Amino acid sequence: MSKFIFGPVNSRRLGRSLGIDIVPKKTCNLNCVYCEVGPTTTKGIARDFYVSWEELKPEFYEVLQKKEFDVVTITGMGEPTLNKNLPDIVQGIKELIDKPLVLLTNALLLTVPEVRREVLEFSIISPSLDAVLQEDFERIDRPVIPVTPQTIIDGLAALRKEFSGKIWLEVLLAQGYNHSPEAIAALQEAVKKIQPDKVHLNSVGRPPLTAMKEKFAESVQPLSMEQLEAIQQKLGDCAEIIASKRQTITQKQKIDNLPENILQYLKRRPADQEEIAQGLNVRSQEIGDILTQLCQNNHIQKKIHEQKVVFFTDVG
Repeated sequence: MSKFIFGPVNSRRLGRSLGIDIVPKKTCNLNCVYCEVGPTTTKGIARDFYVSWEELKPEFYEVLQKKEFDVVTITGMGEPTLNKNLPDIVQGIKELIDKPLVLLTNALLLTVPEVRREVLEFSIISPSLDAVLQEDFERIDRPVIPVTPQTIIDGLAALRKEFSGKIWLEVLLAQGYNHSPEAIAALQEAVKKIQPDKVHLNSVGRPPLTAMKEKFAESVQPLSMEQLEAIQQKLGDCAEIIASKRQTITQKQKIDNLPENILQYLKRRPADQEEIAQGLNVRSQEIGDILTQLCQNNHIQKKIHEQKVVFFTDVG
């Protein structure tokens, strides 16, 4: 079983993305209500040495021999910039491959000049900014350390001046949390200050993991496409709606050990059968029997959520 690397998976924005987890599960400085991985259990208030390049390297070598991908995405089941080994990991990957390197981050630590210097070698940085108003920010992102959205915005504006790659700002919107007229007006001003290459508007596409295990988060609902389109128009040409986009299945070759790939996918997010197929770039009908067998063997669980059969696991 892969310990740190998963995929490649079909990404709505990046193509075939090879993901690398570099912090332990749910080590984070936010506790977002919509998180697919579940509630934050290790509340990261300081950086530490987590996964190292020496630990990652054997697994990465093996992947290079077996899999094809378009980009490498540093992500995680927590906040990747909390790992003080990040510079060594970036350098190690770049010495082995010449492919775009992407960072997905909640942006809190980009307020720190040292961390901004560490991320300058990435090709694309996709920071989150779900809310600009303090009350909205605390309700949807639930920071575990004292921080203001304005501090994050200032950090992203500084990054824009220092970083020569692309900045794709991701904004996740949820009903009743962060899309009031005042919230969107504040977001407009933040976008003007940050000047990202793109603003990706997203919404709650999958249920939070906690909603699979408990009667929770039923109020965390997506915006309608009409609502997202109205917000997109306010933000201008740089804004793009990525919510609910479907990928084209292009897989020509059989994936080795498909059950293991499904487990690795569900380890990181709950999903229905079609979403798993899209993510792994396989036909939906290829995985129906595998999902049934995994459920029967208690490797995964399933639950009806918003009229869909959603599969999930707590493995890892």
